[in-house]
Amino acid sequence: MILSKNINSMLYKKTEKCIKLLPSSILNACSDFKIVFFTKKELEERFKNDPTNKDYEYILTEGNEPGGSVDKSTKEIRIYLTYDNIEGNPMDTVNFIGNLYHEIRHAWQVNKNKYQEDTIIKPYDDLIGYLKQPCEVDAYTFQLIHMRKQINNILKIFNHNLQAPSYNLKEHFMEAIGREEV
Repeated sequence: MILSKNINSMLYKKTEKCIKLLPSSILNACSDFKIVFFTKKELEERFKNDPTNKDYEYILTEGNEPGGSVDKSTKEIRIYLTYDNIEGNPMDTVNFIGNLYHEIRHAWQVNKNKYQEDTIIKPYDDLIGYLKQPCEVDAYTFQLIHMRKQINNILKIFNHNLQAPSYNLKEHFMEAIGREEV
């Protein structure tokens, strides 16, 4: 898996370490994908150039917090850096890496031809319908399992000197994928 260098070098190194916490079978299966980061400013510029694009509008709307997307035609995992302080704020760190894990799972789905024939529901059209899609249930479950397993390692990599009590998705996400909070 190729990690673009359009982020600062420290964030690059920490992100790379967090990716390596995932099973090698997953990483090997999507090694032909490139992870590309988009700043909020870049997203705003794209929206300015394409104001009818509902995806950009949704990404930039306060409170939506979409973490990324996968473009199977370009083999890109696109991560949206809409966080205030990834390296300094533990919640931003956890959300950033959780979203990265989620999108890596979508890349795996593409290469394994899983859920590729499904009709795609966008979150801005029907959030619950979006969350209940098999591809999203799989990606959120993957995110949940691996974040629960690695959260303290992730916090350590980012030099946050604390232990996380647990990891959960937002309540309506947990309900939609049929998982219990811990």
